[in-house]
Amino acid sequence: MMSKRQIALVLLIVILFLLLVPLQVRINRLRVEKDLVETDIFEATTPSDVWGTLLLAGFRGIAVNILWVRAMSLQLEGKFFELLALYRLISDLQPRFLTVWAYSAWNMAYNISHEMETLEEKWT
Repeated sequence: MMSKRQIALVLLIVILFLLLVPLQVRINRLRVEKDLVETDIFEATTPSDVWGTLLLAGFRGIAVNILWVRAMSLQLEGKFFELLALYRLISDLQPRFLTVWAYSAWNMAYNISHEMETLEEKWT
């Protein structure tokens, strides 16, 4: 059973989310008016990408920062295949952020491949 404090917290989160919806609608309208959108979001990506982007809205940058921290810890742990999946997720969330592409490409080409044992592992 949820306590009164938990219920109040959930209600606060819902209210804040509902207050952000009109702001996001205005931002989307301004992006179209100022010609900052190259294509329609529903034509450019898969349905899962669209819903992920719509649900995260303005918090997409925060989510990417959290994923970057996770990526750094995965690299230190030597979990390179999970790191590759995480890089793909980060680049899906922020496709126009060039640092994502440059850093992940450099890291996969030089740092991660250096850690692999066999030649076959280095090229997969």
